[in-house]
Amino acid sequence: MLCVCCSSVYALATPAEKTVLTLAVCTSSSQVDEIVKEFNNTSESYTIEIIKFDNATDINELLASVIDGSGLDMFWIEEGKLDQNELSDYCVELLQYLDLDDDYSRETLIPSLLSAISDQGLYFLPVDFQIYTWYVEGSTPYINGEFTVERAKAMIQEQGIEMFSYGAMSREAVAEKIALTLSSIYTSGVDVDSYELLQELKKIPITYDESAEKNGLLHFISVGGNLENIGAVSRKTEGDYCFTGLPGIAGSGSAFIIENQVGIFTSCSDVDGAWAFVRTVLSENVQETTTYLPSTSVWLQARLEESIRYDIVTQEDVTKVSELIDSVSAAAAFGTESYNTTLSAINQIIA
Repeated sequence: MLCVCCSSVYALATPAEKTVLTLAVCTSSSQVDEIVKEFNNTSESYTIEIIKFDNATDINELLASVIDGSGLDMFWIEEGKLDQNELSDYCVELLQYLDLDDDYSRETLIPSLLSAISDQGLYFLPVDFQIYTWYVEGSTPYINGEFTVERAKAMIQEQGIEMFSYGAMSREAVAEKIALTLSSIYTSGVDVDSYELLQELKKIPITYDESAEKNGLLHFISVGGNLENIGAVSRKTEGDYCFTGLPGIAGSGSAFIIENQVGIFTSCSDVDGAWAFVRTVLSENVQETTTYLPSTSVWLQARLEESIRYDIVTQEDVTKVSELIDSVSAAAAFGTESYNTTLSAINQIIA
């Protein structure tokens, strides 16, 4: 008997074509390429295509591309080069996505950092940051919780020193640091207290002169990375130093500098897909390898503990850094409208 067996024929499923999303990149961060590669290898639905803008001058070109509808979906930009006003005009508000995310929430980010960048909405996720601030050596200058310009002037008179320790910086360089810690992504300008403080800038040489270096009351410092510079200050002063910010300034007189920020343009062709990528900057793989301080609470704590473990800083130093981070209420960036306005006002005062 001839047995005829029926065989079933199955068509091999053809992999669905991935949706391509563009990422405008204007950063020196070495992380971006690896993060995009990892995402592309693991995502079943999306492929990220990087379009590089090489430097700060390309930001206007980047924005022009968005405005004329050239199809950019997302951005990864360093040092907050986009103004908050520009972000709100051209970028998707992200709190709504963060609130609905299965793995991350507002509590994922450092509370003071989130507050500083989201007063009018969250238009980017911060990858990492540092803080520009000022410190004084010796016992705390605070009286009843305040460090006023009047108190600072009394201290320099008592100690026979100048207001600003300018070391290897010209007057212009110090003015730029002050402009950052006076401005923020939301506000700008110079008030009465800061006007009085800025008069002291006139004592700094216009051009850098090594022979004219002065060890004044207020020392500028950036707090970020692995805290090696904090460790150096701690060893130099035997732990006897205090972060103060600028005296007499509303808020903390210090500022978050967002080193890398990632967001979604309103021109994006698939916002849900873009969020699938943007959210990855909060992941362990990204946060544990940031160049500057990680933006998430868990990984910031891990970085601080690591700095103690490797004897870079002491527990007392970390306590001071943690208190500083909690106290900062503003974020600022070079080149923004608020920064330029503040720097212009400073330069008029010290001219």
